[in-house]
Amino acid sequence: MQLLLDSTKAARIATKFFEQYHSDVVVKDVTLDGNVWNVTVSLGLINIQNKLVKIDTNTGTILEYSSVN
Repeated sequence: MQLLLDSTKAARIATKFFEQYHSDVVVKDVTLDGNVWNVTVSLGLINIQNKLVKIDTNTGTILEYSSVN
């Protein structure tokens, strides 16, 4: 199966998305689940928040994001 989007590109998409609103964005984990990249990021320096972003492997579209603990 050929993926149009690799893990590096998925991490870059998630980082650019969150950099619109947060100055400190750190990618913690990138996993593939079928046709969806799950990218976990950490946001902020003091009040750290963890988010999970789901990105379509074919289009690079962010499907959803949510808070994780």
